[in-house]
Amino acid sequence: MKYIPKLPDGDINAPTTNLLKDFIYFLAILILVIIFIYVFLGFLVDIVAEKISPEFEEKLAYNYMMMFEKKPITVKEKKLQKFLNDLVSYTDLKNRKFNARILETKQVNALAMPGGNIIVLSGLLKTVKTENQLAYVLYHELGHYAHKDHLRGLGRGLVLSLIATVLFGSDTFFNRTLSSSISNIQLKYTRSQEIKADLYAIDLLYKKYKNVAGATDLLIVFGKNEPASKAFSLFTTHPHYSDRIKAIDNYIKKKNYKVLMNSQIKLNL
Repeated sequence: MKYIPKLPDGDINAPTTNLLKDFIYFLAILILVIIFIYVFLGFLVDIVAEKISPEFEEKLAYNYMMMFEKKPITVKEKKLQKFLNDLVSYTDLKNRKFNARILETKQVNALAMPGGNIIVLSGLLKTVKTENQLAYVLYHELGHYAHKDHLRGLGRGLVLSLIATVLFGSDTFFNRTLSSSISNIQLKYTRSQEIKADLYAIDLLYKKYKNVAGATDLLIVFGKNEPASKAFSLFTTHPHYSDRIKAIDNYIKKKNYKVLMNSQIKLNL
């Protein structure tokens, strides 16, 4: 057979597959694997959180409370601590020690930190008008301790940091940025956890004061800083403030709790 030379096919060096399509496929698989690992490890975190003792938790708390290490306890903090101790006496957490500290900031919030350390932001103390309102907030934070939500948040933050380290290394811009925001991630709870803490607070508010006045008043104040549209709440861990108020109102009706607005006690801190 006689050989007849010819020019090669013009597509001889062209890839046989779509590189963009392959990249998207690989990225999708990677994301699914990461989600699976995060959910699986998160499930393990929930199991471990139930086993952690208050003594071991206090050891975890050191890094979170370093900001107060050299700050003397103020007169206002002593009053707040006394008030917190009284609130705890109405709960099933009586055998555990809780510490109250005040952080100077304009933000209106309170935080449940590891080791039974509750940080009350000064903006909150300037916003609350009655003892009942502050009691609701502190009971809400105690609810997170009762349900171990703070330890679950801590564990999930560590899991996220571990995944980022494995994927991007321990000393990269991405990992440093993520690590700096881990503390914020740890302080956010799921919507169901927030509602459970709300209802826990309502039960104890009634147990102490024989009425539940003051709870939803603060949520309305908090809500002024949230987007008006519920659509935005789909992208947050917290339920929309109006949903929280609705859940509380329904619970109050279900339990037939009294709401005596005129019986609220003026805050004295």
